[in-house]
Amino acid sequence: MGLPFEPDTAVAHLIAEKVLAGRGEYIVTTAELHAVVCRRLPSSSATKNPAATAWHVRHLAADLGTLGISARTRRTRSDSRPWFFRLV
Repeated sequence: MGLPFEPDTAVAHLIAEKVLAGRGEYIVTTAELHAVVCRRLPSSSATKNPAATAWHVRHLAADLGTLGISARTRRTRSDSRPWFFRLV
């Protein structure tokens, strides 16, 4: 069984731009990342909702790794789950 749709590699490139602009680091919540994707990539399937944005990030982990970026998420004290993108 394949994926419901292909992950949009433009999302990985957008994250890479943000990491480089942030001097090697970009920390963002799923909702914030979704808003950025909606503004910058309005025709992407990642704009459907925040869950779709998170799905794309999870399925683009290998692409981000190829670009030298690690992608992680973890629960914080405030019970949110920000994404941590860093140059490796």
